[in-house]
Amino acid sequence: MGLLDEFINIIQTKGGFYALIFISASILFEITPVKINPVSMFLKWLGEKLNEETRKSISNLEEKVDLLWEESDETRVEQIRWEILDFANSCRHKRKHTKDEFTHILQQHGKYEELIKKRNIENGVIDEEYKYIVELYNRCCHENSFL
Repeated sequence: MGLLDEFINIIQTKGGFYALIFISASILFEITPVKINPVSMFLKWLGEKLNEETRKSISNLEEKVDLLWEESDETRVEQIRWEILDFANSCRHKRKHTKDEFTHILQQHGKYEELIKKRNIENGVIDEEYKYIVELYNRCCHENSFL
């Protein structure tokens, strides 16, 4: 038992030194068959901890940007809606318009339709006013009675 006691004594007294050698060796070499690399694992963990706040900030920014886009689309829908309603109202009051003005309103209606589908917004009264504008446009094209 003397040899075993001596071996245990060496490990106890110089164990820190051997642990330091093992850690140093693990930094330099990756144990391939076992796929253990303590340094890579530590650096990955450290990177995740350091970037955690950045990820949260980016996530918050993405949410805010999405909200801004949604608000922007809703504002644009309202602007187009009022533009179409105003155009139809001026037509009902017998104001003549150019072909380009009609074309602009027809294009705006296409954008309006895309936005309400994208944001799942209800259409409102635009359908009837748009039908009126299209009928008037077709009549003006047929009669060549644009401004």
